[in-house]
Amino acid sequence: MRKPYQRDGHAPAVARYNAALAAFQRAQSMPVESWNGKVAERTRSPEALGGRQHLRHVLGRLGFALR
Repeated sequence: MRKPYQRDGHAPAVARYNAALAAFQRAQSMPVESWNGKVAERTRSPEALGGRQHLRHVLGRLGFALR
C-alpha cells in the first residue's frame, strides 16, 4: 500500500531548505534561486522537462528493471 501524500506541515521544512540553499548559492557566488521556484519551473510543461519525460523508457531499453 502506498502512503498518501501529506501536504500539511511541509512549509517550514521547505523554508529552511530554501534558506540553506540560498546561503550555499551566495557562498558559491551563484544566482540565488529558491528550490520550490526551480522545481515549478522545471515541471511547468513537457518542453521544460528537457527530455526527462523519456528517461524511464530509455532506461528500460538499456535493461534497467523499474517498477
